[in-house]
Amino acid sequence: MFQGGRLRGNVALAEGALDEATAAYGHAVVTATTEAEAALAGLKANRHRAALLASFAEEARAEAALQEERYVSGVGDYATFLAASQMDVGAKAARAAAERDLAYARLALHRALGGAWSDATNPALTSDALRPESGREPAAAGRRQVATAPATTVQRGQGD
Repeated sequence: MFQGGRLRGNVALAEGALDEATAAYGHAVVTATTEAEAALAGLKANRHRAALLASFAEEARAEAALQEERYVSGVGDYATFLAASQMDVGAKAARAAAERDLAYARLALHRALGGAWSDATNPALTSDALRPESGREPAAAGRRQVATAPATTVQRGQGD
């Protein structure tokens, strides 16, 4: 009988906590959506850049081959051949950087969608998996064993 005020206060406190949790959840959803959209946009931009640089690298390789052929046959000069070779090397470096950036963009999308990256979840990357079995020599004695991470598949959405 004398607990009416206390019970109403507890209900108001619980409703306030519910409102606070709802607001925090809404904020988390907006943040996650924003991060995922930004990661998707970054992935799309990096894919486009990697494709352009792959095309440029192929053209630079073809030009370097042509200029080498011209130089060897005596039709072209060494400076032109050297410039084409330097452009080829620069294009390969730019392509490698673009592929690295594309991998980072894929990882950013994976993480934005809630994925995690941990060596502990992949037994192929643990130090025990890299050791040869006891009592046996490794198959390639003197060579370092290299483990690779499994490819992560990402479902593509529209506009991707």
